Amino acid sequence: MQTYEQAFTDSEVLSRQWVQMRSENTSPEFAVACSVDAIYSLGTEHPVDGPGEQSKPKRIFGFMSSRSKWLNFLEQAYGVTSRESAIEVVRALLENAGDPVYDLFRPGLEQLVAAPVEQRPAAYQQLRETAAQISTEAGIEELVGEFDVWAHILLDPRSVEALPSQLPRNLVGWDTTRAAWVLRLAYRSGLLNDQDLGQLLQNCLAVTREHCANWREHAEGFLYGRAKWSETIDESSIEFRDKAIFCLESQEMPWARFPLHPSAHS
Repeated sequence: MQTYEQAFTDSEVLSRQWVQMRSENTSPEFAVACSVDAIYSLGTEHPVDGPGEQSKPKRIFGFMSSRSKWLNFLEQAYGVTSRESAIEVVRALLENAGDPVYDLFRPGLEQLVAAPVEQRPAAYQQLRETAAQISTEAGIEELVGEFDVWAHILLDPRSVEALPSQLPRNLVGWDTTRAAWVLRLAYRSGLLNDQDLGQLLQNCLAVTREHCANWREHAEGFLYGRAKWSETIDESSIEFRDKAIFCLESQEMPWARFPLHPSAHS
């Protein structure tokens, strides 16, 4: 079984031919801000280093236009139907970025993920007692159920393939990626203007920089956050792992060309 770390040297992963749309005349700082959601935009009709052009309403007989698809997704997934609701969703994701319950249980989860996968069931039984005690001390006994969800993910042998063997410091990358994705789709759908996009993208980048030392921390926070959201490991988990690795390793991608923190430029 190939581990997550081994996938970084897998030629098939690194040479995979993803669709890579690009923008022209994008400043490095704006390209960095637009690439916060690169794991989502890679392999789609959206540029990895820019917002993409706004789509005007149009009718295509028998087909749903891209704009209609974006608007439908925004409404179904996030309840976004207007400029105001798009801005509110993005602000909420950024203001509440991260998962305090993950932070609470992280020490126990680190012990679980450090164990060989075949030994994790036994380790889980011991660690769950501590998790239950933590929940009781926090005054929210139901919190232990959150630990159980994490355990379900990490007990799956495929988690070794899909997720890093070291837990990320936080899950902020999951929220900032989604915030930037909502921004992109809302802008291209015509719900947001250039000023809205520029300001809010910079907010996404600022939160990412505040909590992540580099793009890899950002990406791995996304992968763990998404795993928690889906509560499972499946083929899409491997797909997003491959996209994360490509974003980090391919010299064609903004993450490889522009460090998350400008001071990291060599």
